[in-house]
Amino acid sequence: MRIEIITTGDELMSGLTQDSNFSWAGDALSSRGLAVDFHTTVGDDRESIASALGIASGRADAVVVSGGLGPTPDDLTAEVAAAFFGSPLELDESALRSIEERMKQRGRDVTEMNKKQAYLPRGSRVLLNSWGTAPGFGMEKGGTVFYFLPGVPKEFRAMMDEYVLPDLERRASGRKSAVSRLIKTFGLPESEVAIKLEGIEREGIRLGYRAHYPEVHLRVTAFGDSDREAEGLMEGFVTDVVTRLGTYVFSTEGESMEEVVGIVLRRYG
Repeated sequence: MRIEIITTGDELMSGLTQDSNFSWAGDALSSRGLAVDFHTTVGDDRESIASALGIASGRADAVVVSGGLGPTPDDLTAEVAAAFFGSPLELDESALRSIEERMKQRGRDVTEMNKKQAYLPRGSRVLLNSWGTAPGFGMEKGGTVFYFLPGVPKEFRAMMDEYVLPDLERRASGRKSAVSRLIKTFGLPESEVAIKLEGIEREGIRLGYRAHYPEVHLRVTAFGDSDREAEGLMEGFVTDVVTRLGTYVFSTEGESMEEVVGIVLRRYG
């Protein structure tokens, strides 16, 4: 599978802002056995974005586009994508409800600029954003799947984890369903974790190791012909990992050490 990452923004072209979304995405993909074949960065310009989409559609199987989905006039990605796919922008009610809920949580009213973010290309798959106001969306053209995500790093990474990475793994595996889980360990080096888990691999499971000193993270992906099958494989595998590693595992759902400590203190405090 050939993958391209397109990052947009004048701040990236000027060098004033580091392209952290690309570096994070490249690392996240490689840890799952996937590789980035092409990387393009363009400014907030209609012609440049359209050109990048056209080139990517001719050489990649999957394209992740970051940025340009905000409420301001220089956020042009949805508009350019609508023209590129020949699908006019339409108000997506689920996206609007998500934006209204986020603004309510912040104690703010929804403005016309906010509503702009709920207009997505007709026929696109909305990718709701639980971490900000800008929804993402997915589309396909000529055998290439496109994922359009916000450029805010926290939102981009969370939506990659929730939507894009499992979908790419599923497509690469040829299976109908994929689920992913991040297990975090503390107190053992990566080599010793690998020794304790020797021989644990099984059909339908992909296991990747990533050292994040002083922790070791295990990215587990389970594949199945249904969500139920994939979830069943995942639960059984995670149980086996915890059995082998014991108290060296402090999270099976991706929580940080600080979050886990907070949960324990609230439970027993």
